[in-house]
Amino acid sequence: MSDITLSAATRQNLLSLQDTAALLSTTQTRLSTGKKVNSALDGPVNYFTAQNLNSRSSSLTYLLDGVSNGIQTIQAANTGITKLRGLTDQLKSVAQQALSASNAFTAKASVSSTSLNGAIANNLLSVGPTSATSDGAIGSASGNLAMTLTAGTGSATLDTTANIGAIFGSGNSTTVSLDGVNITLTKGIDDATPAALTTSINNQLKAAGSSVVFSIASNKAVLTGTNDGGVFQIGTDTATQLL
Repeated sequence: MSDITLSAATRQNLLSLQDTAALLSTTQTRLSTGKKVNSALDGPVNYFTAQNLNSRSSSLTYLLDGVSNGIQTIQAANTGITKLRGLTDQLKSVAQQALSASNAFTAKASVSSTSLNGAIANNLLSVGPTSATSDGAIGSASGNLAMTLTAGTGSATLDTTANIGAIFGSGNSTTVSLDGVNITLTKGIDDATPAALTTSINNQLKAAGSSVVFSIASNKAVLTGTNDGGVFQIGTDTATQLL
Protein backbone atom coordinates (compact mmCIF):
# COMPACT_ATOMS: atom_id res chain seq x y z
CA MET A 1 0.00 0.00 0.00
CA SER A 2 1.36 3.29 -0.94
CA ASP A 3 1.77 6.11 1.60
CA ILE A 4 -0.78 8.92 1.74
CA THR A 5 0.67 12.25 1.06
CA LEU A 6 -1.12 15.34 2.34
CA SER A 7 -0.47 18.82 1.37
CA ALA A 8 0.32 21.43 3.99
CA ALA A 9 -3.10 23.03 3.73
CA THR A 10 -4.90 19.69 4.08
CA ARG A 11 -2.77 18.74 7.08
CA GLN A 12 -3.59 22.05 8.72
CA ASN A 13 -7.30 21.54 8.18
CA LEU A 14 -7.11 18.03 9.67
CA LEU A 15 -5.38 19.34 12.79
CA SER A 16 -8.02 22.03 13.14
CA LEU A 17 -10.77 19.40 12.96
CA GLN A 18 -9.02 17.29 15.62
CA ASP A 19 -8.74 20.32 17.93
CA THR A 20 -12.40 21.11 17.36
CA ALA A 21 -13.39 17.52 18.27
CA ALA A 22 -11.30 17.74 21.47
CA LEU A 23 -12.91 21.04 22.43
CA LEU A 24 -16.35 19.57 21.74
CA SER A 25 -15.61 16.61 24.01
CA THR A 26 -14.36 18.93 26.78
CA THR A 27 -17.47 21.11 26.47
CA GLN A 28 -19.78 18.08 26.69
CA THR A 29 -17.94 16.88 29.82
CA ARG A 30 -18.29 20.30 31.45
CA LEU A 31 -22.03 20.41 30.62
CA SER A 32 -22.63 16.93 32.04
CA THR A 33 -20.73 17.52 35.31
CA GLY A 34 -21.52 21.21 35.76
CA LYS A 35 -17.86 21.85 36.50
CA LYS A 36 -15.35 23.83 34.53
CA VAL A 37 -12.41 21.84 35.91
CA ASN A 38 -12.97 18.09 36.02
CA SER A 39 -9.40 16.83 36.24
CA ALA A 40 -5.91 18.06 36.95
CA LEU A 41 -5.30 18.10 33.21
CA ASP A 42 -7.84 20.92 32.88
CA GLY A 43 -5.77 23.05 35.24
CA PRO A 44 -3.90 21.73 38.30
CA VAL A 45 -4.22 24.91 40.37
CA ASN A 46 -7.91 25.38 39.62
CA TYR A 47 -8.58 21.67 40.20
CA PHE A 48 -7.10 21.54 43.71
CA THR A 49 -8.70 24.89 44.60
CA ALA A 50 -12.08 23.47 43.56
CA GLN A 51 -11.45 20.37 45.72
CA ASN A 52 -10.85 22.56 48.77
CA LEU A 53 -13.96 24.60 48.07
CA ASN A 54 -16.05 21.43 47.72
CA SER A 55 -14.80 20.17 51.10
CA ARG A 56 -15.63 23.48 52.76
CA SER A 57 -19.10 23.46 51.18
CA SER A 58 -19.76 19.96 52.58
CA SER A 59 -18.71 21.15 56.05
CA LEU A 60 -21.01 24.15 55.81
CA THR A 61 -23.87 21.84 54.75
CA TYR A 62 -23.35 19.70 57.85
CA LEU A 63 -23.29 22.84 60.01
CA LEU A 64 -26.51 24.05 58.39
CA ASP A 65 -28.17 20.72 59.18
CA GLY A 66 -27.07 21.07 62.81
CA VAL A 67 -28.46 24.61 62.99
CA SER A 68 -31.78 23.41 61.54
CA ASN A 69 -31.95 20.63 64.14
CA GLY A 70 -31.24 23.17 66.89
CA ILE A 71 -34.00 25.45 65.63
CA GLN A 72 -36.49 22.57 65.62
CA THR A 73 -35.45 21.64 69.16
CA ILE A 74 -35.98 25.23 70.34
CA GLN A 75 -39.40 25.34 68.66
CA ALA A 76 -40.41 22.08 70.36
CA ALA A 77 -39.24 23.46 73.72
CA ASN A 78 -41.24 26.64 73.13
CA THR A 79 -44.35 24.58 72.38
CA GLY A 80 -43.82 22.57 75.58
CA ILE A 81 -43.39 25.73 77.65
CA THR A 82 -46.58 27.18 76.16
CA LYS A 83 -48.53 24.05 77.09
CA LEU A 84 -47.03 24.08 80.59
CA ARG A 85 -48.16 27.68 80.96
CA GLY A 86 -51.70 26.70 79.94
CA LEU A 87 -51.62 23.82 82.45
CA THR A 88 -50.42 26.21 85.15
CA ASP A 89 -53.32 28.55 84.39
CA GLN A 90 -55.75 25.63 84.68
CA LEU A 91 -54.25 24.60 88.02
CA LYS A 92 -54.54 28.20 89.22
CA SER A 93 -58.20 28.27 88.21
CA VAL A 94 -58.85 24.98 90.02
CA ALA A 95 -57.09 26.31 93.13
CA GLN A 96 -59.19 29.49 93.07
CA GLN A 97 -62.38 27.43 92.72
CA ALA A 98 -61.30 25.25 95.62
CA LEU A 99 -60.60 28.35 97.71
CA SER A 100 -64.02 29.78 96.87
CA ALA A 101 -65.65 26.46 97.71
CA SER A 102 -63.77 26.40 101.02
CA ASN A 103 -65.01 29.91 101.88
CA ALA A 104 -68.56 28.93 100.99
CA PHE A 105 -68.28 25.82 103.14
CA THR A 106 -66.95 27.85 106.04
CA ALA A 107 -69.83 30.32 105.72
CA LYS A 108 -72.36 27.50 105.66
CA ALA A 109 -70.68 25.69 108.52
CA SER A 110 -70.97 28.81 110.69
CA VAL A 111 -74.79 28.75 110.48
CA SER A 112 -76.19 27.48 113.77
CA SER A 113 -78.81 24.73 113.80
CA THR A 114 -81.39 23.49 116.28
CA SER A 115 -81.02 19.97 117.60
CA LEU A 116 -83.87 17.54 116.90
CA ASN A 117 -84.86 15.54 119.93
CA GLY A 118 -84.79 11.82 119.16
CA ALA A 119 -83.09 12.23 115.76
CA ILE A 120 -80.38 9.63 115.14
CA ALA A 121 -78.30 8.55 112.15
CA ASN A 122 -80.89 6.00 111.04
CA ASN A 123 -83.63 8.62 111.14
CA LEU A 124 -81.67 11.11 109.05
CA LEU A 125 -80.57 8.46 106.54
CA SER A 126 -84.03 6.83 106.40
CA VAL A 127 -82.59 3.44 107.41
CA GLY A 128 -85.45 1.45 108.84
CA PRO A 129 -88.50 3.09 110.45
CA THR A 130 -88.13 6.81 111.17
CA SER A 131 -89.11 7.95 114.67
CA ALA A 132 -88.48 10.84 117.03
CA THR A 133 -88.99 10.95 120.78
CA SER A 134 -90.66 13.92 122.44
CA ASP A 135 -89.90 15.19 125.92
CA GLY A 136 -93.59 15.05 126.77
CA ALA A 137 -96.91 14.06 125.24
CA ILE A 138 -99.45 16.71 124.26
CA GLY A 139 -102.78 15.99 125.95
CA SER A 140 -101.44 14.40 129.11
CA ALA A 141 -101.38 17.52 131.28
CA SER A 142 -103.94 18.17 133.99
CA GLY A 143 -105.50 21.49 134.95
CA ASN A 144 -105.56 24.63 132.84
CA LEU A 145 -102.99 24.98 130.06
CA ALA A 146 -101.82 28.25 128.52
CA MET A 147 -101.55 28.11 124.74
CA THR A 148 -99.27 30.60 123.01
CA LEU A 149 -99.44 30.84 119.19
CA THR A 150 -97.18 33.31 117.40
CA ALA A 151 -98.17 33.89 113.77
CA GLY A 152 -95.89 32.85 110.93
CA THR A 153 -96.24 32.56 107.18
CA GLY A 154 -98.09 29.38 106.19
CA SER A 155 -100.25 27.21 108.41
CA ALA A 156 -100.01 24.69 111.26
CA THR A 157 -102.45 21.77 111.45
CA LEU A 158 -103.62 20.25 114.76
CA ASP A 159 -105.86 17.20 115.34
CA THR A 160 -109.02 18.68 116.87
CA THR A 161 -109.99 15.82 119.21
CA ALA A 162 -106.60 15.30 120.83
CA ASN A 163 -105.47 18.93 120.98
CA ILE A 164 -108.76 20.44 122.17
CA GLY A 165 -108.58 18.04 125.10
CA ALA A 166 -104.98 19.07 125.67
CA ILE A 167 -105.95 22.76 125.67
CA PHE A 168 -108.66 22.41 128.31
CA GLY A 169 -107.22 19.53 130.34
CA SER A 170 -109.34 18.98 133.46
CA GLY A 171 -110.16 22.67 133.92
CA ASN A 172 -113.34 24.50 132.96
CA SER A 173 -111.59 27.20 130.93
CA THR A 174 -108.28 28.03 129.37
CA THR A 175 -106.52 31.07 127.98
CA VAL A 176 -105.06 31.04 124.48
CA SER A 177 -102.51 33.68 123.46
CA LEU A 178 -102.61 33.83 119.67
CA ASP A 179 -100.62 36.49 117.79
CA GLY A 180 -100.39 38.51 120.98
CA VAL A 181 -104.15 38.29 121.63
CA ASN A 182 -105.38 36.64 124.85
CA ILE A 183 -108.38 34.45 123.98
CA THR A 184 -110.55 32.93 126.71
CA LEU A 185 -112.24 29.60 125.94
CA THR A 186 -114.89 28.04 128.17
CA LYS A 187 -115.20 24.27 128.40
CA GLY A 188 -118.68 22.98 127.56
CA ILE A 189 -119.46 26.03 125.39
CA ASP A 190 -116.59 26.78 123.05
CA ASP A 191 -115.70 23.09 122.66
CA ALA A 192 -119.28 21.94 122.08
CA THR A 193 -118.80 21.87 118.30
CA PRO A 194 -115.94 22.70 115.93
CA ALA A 195 -118.01 25.58 114.57
CA ALA A 196 -118.43 27.04 118.09
CA LEU A 197 -114.69 26.82 118.73
CA THR A 198 -113.90 28.43 115.36
CA THR A 199 -116.36 31.26 115.86
CA SER A 200 -115.18 32.05 119.39
CA ILE A 201 -111.49 32.18 118.46
CA ASN A 202 -111.93 34.16 115.22
CA ASN A 203 -114.29 36.69 116.84
CA GLN A 204 -111.77 37.46 119.58
CA LEU A 205 -108.88 37.61 117.06
CA LYS A 206 -110.77 39.94 114.76
CA ALA A 207 -111.81 42.18 117.63
CA ALA A 208 -108.16 42.57 118.66
CA GLY A 209 -107.08 43.36 115.07
CA SER A 210 -105.11 40.14 114.49
CA SER A 211 -104.60 38.78 110.97
CA VAL A 212 -104.42 35.15 112.12
CA VAL A 213 -107.35 32.99 111.02
CA PHE A 214 -108.46 29.82 112.79
CA SER A 215 -110.37 27.20 110.79
CA ILE A 216 -111.29 23.51 110.88
CA ALA A 217 -111.13 21.31 107.78
CA SER A 218 -111.35 17.51 107.58
CA ASN A 219 -111.35 17.20 111.37
CA LYS A 220 -108.17 19.30 111.52
CA ALA A 221 -107.66 22.68 113.14
CA VAL A 222 -105.69 24.98 110.83
CA LEU A 223 -103.96 28.18 112.03
CA THR A 224 -103.01 30.53 109.18
CA GLY A 225 -100.73 33.54 109.75
CA THR A 226 -99.36 36.29 107.52
CA ASN A 227 -96.22 37.39 109.35
CA ASP A 228 -92.89 35.72 108.57
CA GLY A 229 -90.60 34.05 111.11
CA GLY A 230 -93.15 33.04 113.78
CA VAL A 231 -93.39 29.86 115.88
CA PHE A 232 -96.59 28.04 116.90
CA GLN A 233 -96.33 26.90 120.50
CA ILE A 234 -98.74 25.05 122.82
CA GLY A 235 -97.89 25.37 126.50
CA THR A 236 -94.90 27.03 128.11
CA ASP A 237 -92.10 24.46 127.62
CA THR A 238 -90.18 23.16 124.61
CA ALA A 239 -92.06 19.88 124.72
CA THR A 240 -95.18 21.53 123.32
CA GLN A 241 -93.51 23.60 120.60
CA LEU A 242 -94.54 22.88 117.01
CA LEU A 243 -92.00 23.59 114.22
